Amino acid sequence: MHEFVPSGLKQGWACLFAALAAAAIIDGSGLVQTPTLDAFRVTLPGQLFLGSIFSRWNLCANVLGIGSAAGFAGFSSS
Repeated sequence: MHEFVPSGLKQGWACLFAALAAAAIIDGSGLVQTPTLDAFRVTLPGQLFLGSIFSRWNLCANVLGIGSAAGFAGFSSS
């Protein structure tokens, strides 16, 4: 692959992007209305995992939280 990028940095970026992608997909699932997803959203696990509505503020809060966690974990681009 790219030998000029340290492996620890590659793993950090991959983890960061995976977390951001997962948050976007989970939050974006609020825009999808299917009978199966709607039935799951009524349950407690559905409320905890998917929520019931889509809100841009939720996505912003997730990005801020993921970025803060990455900063506290010592992830940096240098």
